[in-house]
Amino acid sequence: MFENIKEIGVKIFSKISASYIEYVFKTSKVVLSGDLEYYNSINESKDKYVICFWHGDSYCYYPLFKNMEVFVITTITSRGAYISDIARRFGYIPIRVPDDSNGDSGTFNLKDVISKIRKSHVAITLDGPSGPYHEPKKFPIVTSLITKKEIFLLSVKAEKKIQLKRRWDKFIIPLPYNTIEFTFHKPFAVTKEQLEDTSGKIINIMERA
Repeated sequence: MFENIKEIGVKIFSKISASYIEYVFKTSKVVLSGDLEYYNSINESKDKYVICFWHGDSYCYYPLFKNMEVFVITTITSRGAYISDIARRFGYIPIRVPDDSNGDSGTFNLKDVISKIRKSHVAITLDGPSGPYHEPKKFPIVTSLITKKEIFLLSVKAEKKIQLKRRWDKFIIPLPYNTIEFTFHKPFAVTKEQLEDTSGKIINIMERA
């Protein structure tokens, strides 16, 4: 019975969260910048991407790929259930994987994940699900390497926001009647030879945004 109540609570909270972020987008000026040709062709392109962004910015992105059937990786925790429910409301396809102590979620389920996303785009937070803050994890990088999908980095700036600075990810909640700018960075491939340098490359690109 407790689990049923908990599940109902998750669904109510996720519905409120989804409705709120939709309202923010409807009342805000949304600016798209950077390498827009990759975003504009994401539905038609034969090239599929591992779409990556910081965990603390993830709430801002839900409307951006609405109904594009992008896979999104999340955990089997209660937090993952909440994220999965929001994702479905925006037309994403959630894949739930185990969390582990190093924050490299789903490392041991990579083959299962790859079998599902082989022909599709997939969204993965760079430093999630547990940080440290703005330190890229192995999971999105290895996923890119194995699936031969380029990493497509996104960054966001919200003029008006609430930032939960006590959380590890400094989670951002954009406010209504806002200016929100999304920057798209040119996708790049991950190779075995450059595997160890990819984290540094990601940080350099995201810090310049």
